[in-house]
Amino acid sequence: MSFLKNLENLFETKVDKCLVCNNQIESTFGWFDIFCERPIRKLCLKCEKKFSKIFGDICRTCGRELRHLSIEYYQDGKCMDCIRWEKNNQQFLDRNTAIFNYNDFMKEIISRIKYRGDYKLMGIFNDLIVEKIDFFKKEEFIAIPIPLSEERHIERGFNQAEAFGKACGFHMIHALSRIHSEKQSKKSRSERLKTDQVFRLESLNLAGKKILLIDDIYTTGTTLQHASRILKVQGGAREVHSLTIARS
Repeated sequence: MSFLKNLENLFETKVDKCLVCNNQIESTFGWFDIFCERPIRKLCLKCEKKFSKIFGDICRTCGRELRHLSIEYYQDGKCMDCIRWEKNNQQFLDRNTAIFNYNDFMKEIISRIKYRGDYKLMGIFNDLIVEKIDFFKKEEFIAIPIPLSEERHIERGFNQAEAFGKACGFHMIHALSRIHSEKQSKKSRSERLKTDQVFRLESLNLAGKKILLIDDIYTTGTTLQHASRILKVQGGAREVHSLTIARS
């Protein structure tokens, strides 16, 4: 867009509304707006501050913040959950990258997306995690969304993991299907950890490939470990990483 066009736009009324609270976002103009086209903001500052972005020392496997944990719950840069996966020879996921902590505000956002069909909220994440997205795209990972059961897909009308991946601009491959219909959210932590393999590998050659699994929340890691296992053992994948909106 030309300099003169941008100058004209300064005098136009632009109303950006927050995708979360629907309140008007206050516009501020500066020299940047004269020389460059102003991007549309999707969040007001009040809502943006409610997100708890993960930072500091994190578990080098699951991406969990370590600063809130007592010293006995992690060692050598890994949380006890991941250490237990390794001790049981069930650690197939190379690394999870989580962007936000699963606080009450994030819980509300994901609930609105999954259970009330507020699909547009997926649009808020792309701008917030652009650096993470660029890394996975540069490394040429094959992006695979964690699938829903057919029953859940029909119930919701869309797969939130796939929606998240699309919002981030990934071209996704549907290499997995789910072979059970139980809701993971209804299970206790111990029940999730005992869950048998829930995925089937569809016909796709993944030998030697680097895979990026996409999901909404990392809770116990069971879902992502099961998916990683089948991708490595049956699919021959070289590495399996995952990208999740939140880590609970």
